[in-house]
Amino acid sequence: MKGNILVITGGLSGIGKGTALELAKENLTIIILDVQDKKAPDVIKQVELLGSECNTSIAILPNVKRLIGGLNR
Repeated sequence: MKGNILVITGGLSGIGKGTALELAKENLTIIILDVQDKKAPDVIKQVELLGSECNTSIAILPNVKRLIGGLNR
């Protein structure tokens, strides 16, 4: 799966976080959309230690639209 981009909603806790951490072993670029932001630095660090790049964004409509627009290019 190397080189792929994975977008996870709700990836800073619970099942979403578990999914992000499990798939981080696959050397992906992981983008996490969530309404929380305080947990982001810790989750980013965990994902990167497992071998993937990680970025987070607050899941508000303008951010989601910008992300989706960037993926369609």
